Amino acid sequence: MTDTELTRALERGDVPNAGFHHADHLRVALVYLNESPTIGDAIARMATTLSRFAASVGQPQKYSQATTEFWMHQVAAVRAVMPDAPAPRFFFAPWDYDATFGRNWDARRVDATAWLSNHLFDRLHGSADFRKKFAGRWKQLREREFSVATIHRLIDDNARTLGDAAQRNATRWRTLDGPYPDRLTFEDDLAQMKAWVVARVKWLDAEIDRR
Repeated sequence: MTDTELTRALERGDVPNAGFHHADHLRVALVYLNESPTIGDAIARMATTLSRFAASVGQPQKYSQATTEFWMHQVAAVRAVMPDAPAPRFFFAPWDYDATFGRNWDARRVDATAWLSNHLFDRLHGSADFRKKFAGRWKQLREREFSVATIHRLIDDNARTLGDAAQRNATRWRTLDGPYPDRLTFEDDLAQMKAWVVARVKWLDAEIDRR
């Protein structure tokens, strides 16, 4: 079943609860993003379909508008940097791939000048042709998708989606010791993240040129 066929079946109510998995949510999200003129329109369609589906299987409380908006923005961000791909096969959540925009998994600050890699990436960069294409694609993306303005806008969009949940999370899961910035306000944390992004892309520009 194609992504579009799955979406239409879900809209008709032809998909059983046991047959609609987490990955299927992302497939439907991509269809709505491809079919809708704006992200907001895609979110509205996704919200209607998912809330109706949750109610149809007797679990209306399982639908979350905040979670839906968050993942729609994540899929939209991936789609934006893969304009020629019919559908992304997988993607990374940012904090798993690039140290949470300035913080490690345990909340320690991360320097903006680390070259994060893995064995596959290192092997690819062993090819001069790949490095040339990689650098060209990086420069292309930096003009729009990876511009500081675009990344900052995504941060702001996600912060608005979180809304009061950010404060509730900080209140519920306070850290007794360690480096996590409990004494920072949410706004201060966002400001640090944005400053790190500026330093990060500046360093990557120079490092990719050097390589």
